[in-house]
Amino acid sequence: MFYGELYFLPLAFSLMLIFCMGLICFNLYFHLNRKTYLYVGLSLIAAALPFGVIAIQSILQPITMATIGIKLLSTSLILIQGAMYYLFNRNSKKHRFIFTGIVLATGILSFVPHPMFYLIPYVFLIGGTVYGLIKLITDIPTQLTYKVSLLFLALTGITGAAALITELPTLMFLYSTFLFLMIVFCFLMLQVHITNRMISASFTSVVDPLTGLFNRRYFSKQVESQEDEEGISIIFCDIDNFKELNDTQGHKAGDEVLIKVANIVKEETNNLGLAARYGGEEIVAMIKTKNVNPVDVAQTICRRVEKETRVTVSVGVSVGENGLASYQLIDKADKKMYEAKTSGKNKVCA
Repeated sequence: MFYGELYFLPLAFSLMLIFCMGLICFNLYFHLNRKTYLYVGLSLIAAALPFGVIAIQSILQPITMATIGIKLLSTSLILIQGAMYYLFNRNSKKHRFIFTGIVLATGILSFVPHPMFYLIPYVFLIGGTVYGLIKLITDIPTQLTYKVSLLFLALTGITGAAALITELPTLMFLYSTFLFLMIVFCFLMLQVHITNRMISASFTSVVDPLTGLFNRRYFSKQVESQEDEEGISIIFCDIDNFKELNDTQGHKAGDEVLIKVANIVKEETNNLGLAARYGGEEIVAMIKTKNVNPVDVAQTICRRVEKETRVTVSVGVSVGENGLASYQLIDKADKKMYEAKTSGKNKVCA
């Protein structure tokens, strides 16, 4: 495809990497149906087109830094940088218009045959680096990776301009190498984005969004996984008169109380087990009772809630026994909680 000059190797690797990035974004679009990934994928495929132009031109004629395909690579790099920025900040219309304008300008100037315009696309690369470091860096969560990609963008512009002026093979190789390294770090930014989405999805699937405690499903699975172990206890808390609080003072007040109670349960069971929101105003905890009395923990929770919040809690405690299934252990604590609630509230039954 290419003549075989050494400086074409990084360009070939860059083309493959851009296509991989584009395919990854299309795959994310088909699975998540988010138009952001479609737009980023289309931008990346468009950025790959100048590499195809170079491949075709290399068959027809020798490639120099003044060849249209090489000049269009500046447009590709700005397009890739714009796509990565849009991936993390899809609501920033101002910067989207700026990237679009620069891409159009560099694309048009690449076709101007006059030598005085040959350097302008490389100036845009250097200017884009400065603009990115001043205006965009705070909008990107992966700041170190983004800074490195901008560094290689600047080096690409500098070596590209130098290679255009001198036509030295060494500078042409450095130009294509820095270009490839910039794309590598953009690829890493995409991988970080995907990893963060996976972590976020995993986190939200097991955590209650209001209290930050684990949810009922995760809690039940954890209890089930340890039902054969000795020294497992369940503490089942229910906020007293919670419906009345919501009706008289509003759901915002109810949420605030729920969060405070959840934090107290979490603090008192920290390093002993795990706490979860079981449903509504019910907060539960599974603790290992090898070195602690679960009733003492429950009573501490009960006293702290009464002292630190505007509500009280009724608490039930159950201790694991041989042959007792996980759902039975939870149900036993639930019944003890109901016993506490019907016999006066603000107390612990075990």
